[in-house]
Amino acid sequence: MNGKIALFLDYDGTLVPIAQTPQKAVLPRAVKDTLAKLSKLKDVRVIVISGRSLKEIRRMVGINTVIYAGNHGLEIRGARLSFNYPISSASQKAIDSICSSLRSELSSLKGVLIEDKGKTLSIHYRLAEKKDANKVKAMIEKAVSVFVKRALIKVTEGKKVIEIRPPVYWDKGKAVGWLLKKLEK
Repeated sequence: MNGKIALFLDYDGTLVPIAQTPQKAVLPRAVKDTLAKLSKLKDVRVIVISGRSLKEIRRMVGINTVIYAGNHGLEIRGARLSFNYPISSASQKAIDSICSSLRSELSSLKGVLIEDKGKTLSIHYRLAEKKDANKVKAMIEKAVSVFVKRALIKVTEGKKVIEIRPPVYWDKGKAVGWLLKKLEK
């Protein structure tokens, strides 16, 4: 970036420890103050990239001078930058349908949290009873199988979370590459 610094930081697990629920992963005041100071430096660009929705990560960090990449880089805003990865309507309908189905199917299991992030969907089961973990996974597999077979979605797993995403060749790494090119200008 021509002598400039681009500081890319993930939110969950980097800026804040992994928490029992997404809402409990709160940015410490000292970290927020440091990010705000860094983001105001002339030759520094601070970018927070997250699996959270763009709206949610902007709310959680709350610094206007930071660039945000939400939904694993599918949505990017800040510093005169705007990017929204195009998702097919069929994939979006599949994600919406899965969300509705899983809200109904998983409602009887305690400790399961469904996070609808618009372009993606996350099912957290960290607080579920251990005996229910396999049941949660089986119910998700049943709900997504037809959409996976039709290549309308892809499924990824994280730390006690299963994510439903559009089947696109785009992720946090691709978003970082896109941002670096845009920041060169």
